[in-house]
Amino acid sequence: MSSHILLSDIKFIKSNIENKFSQDFSYIFDSSYDVPKTNVFLLLKYQDYFINLLDYTRYFKTKEEHFFLSYDSLLSSYMIELNVTLTEYGIEIHISGISTKIVEICSLFIEFLFKNKDADRSSLVLFKIKNNLIREKFAQSYKRLFQKLKSLFIEDYSMSEDMLNDISKIENSSNDTNSNLEDKIINNIVNSDNFRCEIYVIGNILLEEAECIKNIVNSKSNISFNTKNGLIACEEFVDSYDVSNNACGLFFPTNKTTDLKNKVISSFIVNSVSEIFFDQLRTNEEFGYVVSANTYKILDQEFIYFVVQSERDVKDIKDRIFKFIEFTKKYLKEMKEEEFLNRKEAIRDHFSESHKNLSSYSNFLYTKGICGLNGLKYKEEIVQYIENMKLNEVIDSKMLEKCIVISTKRKK
Repeated sequence: MSSHILLSDIKFIKSNIENKFSQDFSYIFDSSYDVPKTNVFLLLKYQDYFINLLDYTRYFKTKEEHFFLSYDSLLSSYMIELNVTLTEYGIEIHISGISTKIVEICSLFIEFLFKNKDADRSSLVLFKIKNNLIREKFAQSYKRLFQKLKSLFIEDYSMSEDMLNDISKIENSSNDTNSNLEDKIINNIVNSDNFRCEIYVIGNILLEEAECIKNIVNSKSNISFNTKNGLIACEEFVDSYDVSNNACGLFFPTNKTTDLKNKVISSFIVNSVSEIFFDQLRTNEEFGYVVSANTYKILDQEFIYFVVQSERDVKDIKDRIFKFIEFTKKYLKEMKEEEFLNRKEAIRDHFSESHKNLSSYSNFLYTKGICGLNGLKYKEEIVQYIENMKLNEVIDSKMLEKCIVISTKRKK
């Protein structure tokens, strides 16, 4: 293993290579950015991921930190970046940098990931996790609304306060008990045959090198995420530790991620009224400090949301947002054709915007891929839906008919 990169290691492939897609492997060759770099995304999915999220977070973040301590100079000399993130989709490992060194680092990290016990680093990582969870627990009121929404749509999702309770149990246990428990957890993660890995290799790299990365991880079984149903048109509450502000949000489920026609309609609605929502409530009425309307996604479900954080009573906030929803329906119904065409052009420009570099382009393809979309065709397809969209389709969509209301309640 060379400890530094040589000029001969930097090779740019100009010839086009055919892309390859399968259930758990996507290879996308790119030579348009004139850089000999590759982005690798490994998405590990465990069957009990959300049930034991704290264990997975502790294990994989410990491994990441230990790997950096061991190989930081090598990563720097190879110009390779590595990041481990625990997302709602699973454990995301992102490795990016010079193409000729990417396979070596992928192999090194995966081997490192599934061996060695890092108990000496584990307590430090647990401390960092605890601090992050405390920040989530005591976040601004409106941010707590989105945490609650995730708990409604992701099976076994844990709120930050629940995970903090689990950490307290670990801290209050004896060292011997913790050690035995950690051994059991590590054994379950390392030796589990109940996971699969989705692999995305995007950049200026040969197919055979990409397939080397594919062969590093053994996919042994499939896993599926379950979402909780029957939660439309309901009201939920979430504890808030913000002593100054309340918050309320209306979340309208609009479409599945792969439903591009309705995605275009929801984007059009947000483009039409988000600035008006802010101007009315924040600028003119000074009704709330945080006033936001946008789209939001959890796994394969997308929403339009209207959220306000304010010193006012929760009921007043909720009533004011509902009043704006009625305004929105009337506004769309009375929209002139000229404004409709101008807003269509605005969202077409938004979805057609070019990516500035390979990193941005790779992230775009990866995030579309894990949602079941073909990123290579996405812009073309969604622009076609925009071109074909009619104003009466927006008015008749009934996207703003049913919602989930989430409000904060002060925790004393």
